[in-house]
Amino acid sequence: MKFNAEKVLAKYERTAHIGDNKIKYVLYPSKSDKMLVCFTTLGPHIYERIRMFWEETEEWDINFLFISDNNGAQKGGLYYLGYEDNYFVEKQTIELIKLVSELQRTKEIYTIGSSMGGYAAIYYAVKLNLKGAIAVVPQANEEVIHQYGWQKWKQVLLEVGPLPNLGSLIATYDLLPSLYIQYGTYPADLAAAESLKNSLECKNGLYMFDCFPKEDHTSDFMTKELVLQILHLFSIRSDQVVKGGIG
Repeated sequence: MKFNAEKVLAKYERTAHIGDNKIKYVLYPSKSDKMLVCFTTLGPHIYERIRMFWEETEEWDINFLFISDNNGAQKGGLYYLGYEDNYFVEKQTIELIKLVSELQRTKEIYTIGSSMGGYAAIYYAVKLNLKGAIAVVPQANEEVIHQYGWQKWKQVLLEVGPLPNLGSLIATYDLLPSLYIQYGTYPADLAAAESLKNSLECKNGLYMFDCFPKEDHTSDFMTKELVLQILHLFSIRSDQVVKGGIG
């Protein structure tokens, strides 16, 4: 079937019952034991990258799980966390990943996201000890957001409260996922990337930083082909001990 958003959602969107809540998600299923969790950017999106990973044969080499965060006053997301005194989105996200992982019997889980979704990709890959994360122009901490970020990012932080610093989170873990960070020369993205580099300098693992020569906060340089190549590299690395650091 050729990609048609309405038809795809009608066939592949599902509902999970988590606590008293009904959480919608999209799953492109596979018999593979690998799964890529796809997070969205900040804004009233439905699911990001459902077109990118669509196969007209409707057969996939790995499982693709698409999770939205349409919470908050503007229905555009709360950094996949929630509020300072109630991280309800985080709880739902963790439960949903576990539920689908058990359903599909996965052994290797990876994440991907851009901007807010890039923050979530790293956050959950680190906290849940997943195999790897692909983060495109990720946001990394509230200091960078307040200094260089867009106004709508700052508005959401007023709802979320203090944003957990990814560098501080990384520092608390000895075992980390493989990371691929793609970013351009937009000031907020450069600062976020430098912050992440600094936090990883003393860590062992596979951490790749890919800077594209464009001063835009964009995910245009992350293609389906590149994603699959990175996941293959992550998978090869997952059973090996890689010493070194930033590349």
